[in-house]
Amino acid sequence: MCTSILVHTSFKLTLHDFRSTKLDNSIDMIVHLSCCYDNTNFYCLTTEKLVFFMTLEKMDININKQNSQKNVDYTIKIIITIPAQDLMQKKYNYTQSTYLTNSRQVFSASTGGWVTVWDDTDYDVMEIANEPITNNKLYLKHVKLDEHSITTLICIQNHIITGNTNGDIFFYEKSLRVLYHLNMFVGDPISSIAIIGNQIHVENEKENSSTDKNSEEVTKKIILLDDDSMSWCDISPEVGADFTTGQDFKCSPLCISTRNCRIYYIDITNKSFDYIFEQCEVEFITALSVHPNRSELVMGNSIGGLVVFNYRKKKIVNRVIGNQEIKEDHQVTCIKYSPNGILMNKMENTSFNWNKSPVKHITFNESSTYVVYTDNLFGIYLYGITQLQNPDEFSVIYYGCYEVHEGIIRNILITESKNNLLIYSLGVDHRIIALDFDKTKDNEHPKLVKMMRTESYNEPLYMMKSTINRDKLNFIISGNDLRLSLWNDKRCICTTLGVNLENPIRVMKESPKFSNNIFFCTDTDIGILRQPIDGNPYKNAAVLGSGTKIINIDVSMDSIYLDKLEKHGGDGLKAYSSLLEGGENGPEITELKEYFSCVQLANSRNPETTVISDYVDVYNLSFLMRAMGYFPSETELSNMLYEMFTRIGNSSMMTFEEFVILYLNYKPQLKIKCEELHVAFNELIQNDQFVNAYGENKILTRESFVHMMKNKGEKINPRELEIILNTLLKTTKDISSGSSDNADLIHLALPF
Repeated sequence: MCTSILVHTSFKLTLHDFRSTKLDNSIDMIVHLSCCYDNTNFYCLTTEKLVFFMTLEKMDININKQNSQKNVDYTIKIIITIPAQDLMQKKYNYTQSTYLTNSRQVFSASTGGWVTVWDDTDYDVMEIANEPITNNKLYLKHVKLDEHSITTLICIQNHIITGNTNGDIFFYEKSLRVLYHLNMFVGDPISSIAIIGNQIHVENEKENSSTDKNSEEVTKKIILLDDDSMSWCDISPEVGADFTTGQDFKCSPLCISTRNCRIYYIDITNKSFDYIFEQCEVEFITALSVHPNRSELVMGNSIGGLVVFNYRKKKIVNRVIGNQEIKEDHQVTCIKYSPNGILMNKMENTSFNWNKSPVKHITFNESSTYVVYTDNLFGIYLYGITQLQNPDEFSVIYYGCYEVHEGIIRNILITESKNNLLIYSLGVDHRIIALDFDKTKDNEHPKLVKMMRTESYNEPLYMMKSTINRDKLNFIISGNDLRLSLWNDKRCICTTLGVNLENPIRVMKESPKFSNNIFFCTDTDIGILRQPIDGNPYKNAAVLGSGTKIINIDVSMDSIYLDKLEKHGGDGLKAYSSLLEGGENGPEITELKEYFSCVQLANSRNPETTVISDYVDVYNLSFLMRAMGYFPSETELSNMLYEMFTRIGNSSMMTFEEFVILYLNYKPQLKIKCEELHVAFNELIQNDQFVNAYGENKILTRESFVHMMKNKGEKINPRELEIILNTLLKTTKDISSGSSDNADLIHLALPF
């Protein structure tokens, strides 16, 4: 456990917590964090209305006084200093802050074009003491630096670089004297600036060159940049430079990004620039697909435009400009390349003649001769595609639509045999639908052949076909409870812990070359997962993919990173120890061992002479799970037993290691919130079929409670209910025999 100690004084907040620190609730969201290059223990944190400073101090904790040299633990003392703020900034918002190299000062930029200067020296005193630099910064002054909002601010050596909402880039000395200016270089607000090489050099500098000349006499030179890479772009930026000093300016190449998804590579010394990536439309990407054979991907945006991008050469290959006047009705909702790479199916948010619902998912069969798509009206549409004599011409045959889902369809898959197509669809209505189509018959239509249901408490999010076992048909389904389940064509055969992230997996794509690798994404993270799935935390890895929300992912490459990661995790139970509270020797695994032993004693005829072994009968799973506070449903218990009986060896005995792994994979990953209990209870009250005899609100009657227990969900017969109630109430009343409905005894047993 890691505790936090908060001490709040007039200007300082002191916290002791190295792993995580919760700041004062009065502090708004942090928009920028800057580290001091001269002292990596100094940090500046910026919010929209506040700038404060954090200092890390290392403290030794002596654990063993007799042998303190060998047993010393370390903790980090975190000191947060909140200085008096700049009153000028009340009507503006701070954007970024930066430490000056070899200086006591920190600069903070704002939306008003002002820069606030912070310093740890009090210049009002008569004598300035030459003391070491600290992070106890005070407000010094503010300077009007720009007519536009300053969006980014960095310090390289002794120079300051800023970008603003007008697309300008300024280079300053430490004294804030302008050295160089790129005037409206991109025309878009600058989001970030990065120097490649960290070198800025001014040659032939003349003293007072900036003060000897009137502002009207400033020499203006236009940089003629090499724009060969701009031949494909419709919009050319206005490029210029203002020389406010009479000197030659040299700088290492730099990269800048804009708010409209443009990234530039700029070489001021050689007077050239290039696009790393550029998206001419300011609209956001709504769909993408990767070409199966070429290093290209196609992106669709919210105004119906398409961009084909070569991700190896970082160059746009082709573009179809969207309609900027009509945005919502023409956004690209789905794009899909056919497996042979010849066809690309693009669907917009426009209506067809027979319905007015946008297309959501597109799937081809492996030979690219059939395509299936779904829409918001829960329909599944099947088309056949035939290539004509002209390679660029195709005929399309409509084979029909099938509507069986009662909710949004999450995903569709196609499996193919010589004579048949099997179309599987997954919906939020917890249904897995299988449609069969006979390819050998004319005028054939898809037919419903199978329907399966997922757990009612776990909303399915995505379904992926697993090809790691070519002899069997398997699907992997992700749910909003952070778990993954493996299905065959009949039932769920395995449930495992997903990935150790806060959000569930939304999209999964199997690697086309190495089928044991799965690429996935959540709302904000992208990662890779190794098959077969078994809940091992060392068989997956993820990184932050977006600060907002990831729309979709597609696969074009493979990785061997997980080979090393899995070896580091270890084998057997050791690999899962990080998921247990306290690890390998923590309280949770100790409790699991105790219950594992208690089950053996409870099933023994002579407990006093019983020798505890490493095996128990799999039918004791329900008792073991409930002892740990997890009450699985009948469906979950059935899945557990099926998983145990389909192991290699098909034994009815279960080892302690198998039990722990099963427990970690099946136990709930999301805690029930109090608000959710209130909502559920209110639902019960609204559906109360019996009159509330007490005449009060928000009360559930005994009759309604008993009725729901006997008739809703996993139904309980009256005898079972009577046993449960008497056990919970610890009464010694006689239990009625048989299965007759003894409602009076049940009502009397209830304490309300």
